Amino acid sequence: MFDLGRLRFVAAGGALGALLRWTLVATIPADPRLVVLAINVAGSLLLGFLVGGASPMRTKALLTQNQFSLVGAGFCGAFTTFSTFAVDAAQAIESGFGGTAALLALATSIPAVFGAGVGYRIAVANRTRKHRATQSRPGLKSKPTRNRKPNRRARPTRKAWRR
Repeated sequence: MFDLGRLRFVAAGGALGALLRWTLVATIPADPRLVVLAINVAGSLLLGFLVGGASPMRTKALLTQNQFSLVGAGFCGAFTTFSTFAVDAAQAIESGFGGTAALLALATSIPAVFGAGVGYRIAVANRTRKHRATQSRPGLKSKPTRNRKPNRRARPTRKAWRR
């Protein structure tokens, strides 16, 4: 269901993400396509981490739905940019550099998906480690995990030993 109240969080995060992306592309003295590539991979890594460990869809989420809307959909959605990547590829094709466009497509897509996967795995591993740490704390005695069958043979009493 569409939540109009959460729209302000997406908009605020989007404004911050777009501003940061624009600032990085404008200030880093490198080919803007390489900067956009690095931004897309970093944003995918962050979004993968958020979905893996902080998503409100998780049982023990680190973020509320509003916080996830701010950082995930808003910030990461505007920070990473498919449109800039698509325009760069289209301009390369129009200029007669079809090979460069294909290389740009692969060089952006594969690392971005890989980054999202790495972020997701890091979050899941971190969440699992924290869960295990809360389950067994050093110094606390825990109940046995397996059920032992009672000894069916009656133990001899002291008198029976003396005979």
